[in-house]
Amino acid sequence: MKKLVILCVMVLACQVGAAQGVSDLFSKYAHVHNAESVNVSSLLIKFAKLFADSDDARVLKGINSVKILDLDDCSTEVKSQFTADVDRLETNGYEALMEADKNEAKTRFLLKMKDDVVSEFLIVSGGSDDCALVQIKGKMTLKDIVDLAENSKKGNGNINISF
Repeated sequence: MKKLVILCVMVLACQVGAAQGVSDLFSKYAHVHNAESVNVSSLLIKFAKLFADSDDARVLKGINSVKILDLDDCSTEVKSQFTADVDRLETNGYEALMEADKNEAKTRFLLKMKDDVVSEFLIVSGGSDDCALVQIKGKMTLKDIVDLAENSKKGNGNINISF
């Protein structure tokens, strides 16, 4: 019996300290009080391409889906737990594009690449103020990623689509 209790405690300890994937973070925090979660499907992206200018349409061409999780309006406890979970985020298969530390906030830009094709672009930010997760999936080049960043600058962080 004693061995069974010790085994259960060890299994629970491993589960608590286990690394989490990106999907796990979205699932865990998407429905937390004051969390904002957006999932842009490939159908909506295709629709947006119809109304996008040529620069934006070229960038959108390679994007299949976008998921955004914003925890800025959540409690300090939620942000602390998210930051701890981000520190345990499973990043095997991702390459670090850039990491930035500012005060207590840490932001990582990660890519999944094969050859010169980016299949996933991930922005993860954890800290006492800014807690967010952005996942962009598709078939993009590094130039597409740079263009996406440039296009977002010209419109207050949004891709400009004119009707």
